[in-house]
Amino acid sequence: MPTEKPTVLRRRKSGDIHQLRRVLWGVLIEIEGEVLSAETVDAKVRCANSLAQLSGSYLKCIEVADIAARLERLEAAQGAATLTPMRRVS
Repeated sequence: MPTEKPTVLRRRKSGDIHQLRRVLWGVLIEIEGEVLSAETVDAKVRCANSLAQLSGSYLKCIEVADIAARLERLEAAQGAATLTPMRRVS
């Protein structure tokens, strides 16, 4: 009986906030379509709950991306300000 080698599962690369926004947006569009085409009230309620939950996550993701961009601009401005030599005042 030949022994099989165990398969090695590779770890996915960690994503960034922009990738997460794209994924969440795609899922939001899909769930919105499901809400409109759901046959039963139960299915509509489930889709609406999922839509509400994902909308909150998407909003937080947008806020985090905005804050990260603002922080990068501030750090770049601070770095540029520290690189300029200061004048001596006598």
